Amino acid sequence: MTANEGNLTVKLRPLGKTRLYNNGIIANNIHLILKRWIIEEESISMILSDSTTVFASVRDVLDTKDTMQCRKLLGLANNVDLALIFTVTNRTARVADKNIITTWIGSDLQGANIKILIRSDLGAQLQNVVVGTVCAILNPDIKQQTIQADIKAINVNRLDDVLVIGELDGLEQCKAVTVKGESCKNVVYIHNQGEYCKYHLKFNKPKLKLNNQNQLNNQNQLNPKQNSNKLNNLNKRPKTQASNKSQVTSNSHTNAINSHKTNSNTTVNSANNSLNTANNTLNSVNNVTGWENVLQGLRSVMCESKPYVFSEPLRPVKPTETMARLGDLNQLMQKIINNRSPNTVNTGNSINMVNIVNTVNIPENSVDIPKPTQPAKSTADTDRYNEFLKLANLINNHITKEKKEYNKLLGAIQMLTNRVRVSRDSGVTCEMISSSNIMKTCEMLLDHPLENIAMSALKLRRAIRKLHKHKHNEFNISRTNTQDNITDKYKQEVTTT
Repeated sequence: MTANEGNLTVKLRPLGKTRLYNNGIIANNIHLILKRWIIEEESISMILSDSTTVFASVRDVLDTKDTMQCRKLLGLANNVDLALIFTVTNRTARVADKNIITTWIGSDLQGANIKILIRSDLGAQLQNVVVGTVCAILNPDIKQQTIQADIKAINVNRLDDVLVIGELDGLEQCKAVTVKGESCKNVVYIHNQGEYCKYHLKFNKPKLKLNNQNQLNNQNQLNPKQNSNKLNNLNKRPKTQASNKSQVTSNSHTNAINSHKTNSNTTVNSANNSLNTANNTLNSVNNVTGWENVLQGLRSVMCESKPYVFSEPLRPVKPTETMARLGDLNQLMQKIINNRSPNTVNTGNSINMVNIVNTVNIPENSVDIPKPTQPAKSTADTDRYNEFLKLANLINNHITKEKKEYNKLLGAIQMLTNRVRVSRDSGVTCEMISSSNIMKTCEMLLDHPLENIAMSALKLRRAIRKLHKHKHNEFNISRTNTQDNITDKYKQEVTTT
C-alpha cells in the first residue's frame, strides 16, 4: 500500500499490534515476559487499546531520518501519537557543562539498539530504571544526525513522555568465553535467543550435529535388523499393470540367472577355501617368536641363505687423533694451523708442549711453509655486500625526508633486520656492518616520532649485537680446538711413536 504526496511515494509498513499476553507484553514482534509490573496491568491495557496511540518498533525508528519521515513511513495522521517500547540494556551517566546527562541504551532484543539521552533534572527522578526495565517513550524527538555515530540517539525533554512498564525476566549475560579467556559481555534474552549471543551461537551448532550423528550410529549398531527391514520396505514398490506385463517376459530369464548364481557360488566357495589356507599359514607364522620371524622375512625377501647382519655406522673422524698419530709431522701441522688462523695469539704453549713430547725436532728452514692466501670473493658475496650497502644508504637518505617516505624507511629497516638475523645463510659479515655505519643510524632512529620506526631500529640494533656476539663465540671455539684439545692419551701415543 502506497500513499502519494506530490511526487513523494512512501511504502506503508504493516504494524504488529502491541498487546498484553500471558504475564507479559508483545512488542517489537517479540514476547516480553515480565517478572514484576511497575505500572498496573489495567492502566497499561487501556493505553495499548487506545486508537489514538500507535506503537512503532525500534527498527522503524532506526530506518528513518527524523520524526516526520517516521510518521509518513507508518502512515499516521496528525491526531495520532507515536510511541516506542524498548528494554534498557545499559545505563550510564556523564558530566557535560556542569550538567549530569543520563544515557540509556534501548534494545528490541533482536539486534536493533537506540540511545536515549535524559537531562539532569529527569535523571534524578528516573533512578529506579535499571538494566532489564521495559520502558515506553511517547512522541520521541527523532532528529537527523549531522555527525555519524554507531547508534542513533533521541532526546527526552519531559517526564510525562516516559512510561516505566516493568522488569523483564530472563535478561542475562552470554555464557560463552572469549578467546582471551574472559566472559562475554553481550546481553541475551533467554526466552527468545537462548543462553548464547549471536556471535557465540555458531560455535555450539557443530557439537549438536556431532551428538546427533553419534546417536544415529549407536542406534544402527544396536538394531541392525530393524534398519535392514526399513531399507527392504523402502525398496518394495506397489505393483502396476506395467510390472505385471514385464513379469511375464522376465520368467524366461530366470533359469539362466539361476544357473549363473550356481556358478558364482562355486567360485565364492573356492575363494573362501583359499582364504582359510592363507589364515592357517599366518597362524603358523605367528608361532615363531622374537627376531626369528624378522630374519625369516628378510631371508625370503633377499633370497639368500646367509643370515642378515646389521652393520654398525662409521665412527666420526677426530682431527686431534689423526694429528697425534702422525708422529714427527705433528709440529709441522701445528705451524700450518697457526699460519691459517692469523687472528689467534700464539702464546707458545702448544708448540713447546709438542717439542717436549717429541724427541726429534724438525728445523724450520728445512720445511717450506706456504704463506696464507686470502680467498677471492665470489660474485655472490659481492652482490650481497652491494645489496647490504644499498639498504643502509637508503635508510640514511630517508631519515630527513617527509612523512610520505616513512613507509619506505620502515620497509628498508625490516628487510635489513631479516638479513642480519639469517646471517649464516645470507652472508652478512661484521665488516659489512662496520663499513655501512648502520649502528649510528639506528641510535639516531631511536628518537624517531613514529613508534614503529623506533621499534624496528631497536630490533635491528639487537640483531647486529647478537651477530657480533655469535662471531666472537665462534672465534673462541676455534682457538680452543686448535691449541688445547690434545688429551693425555694421545700425548703418550706420540711419545711411543
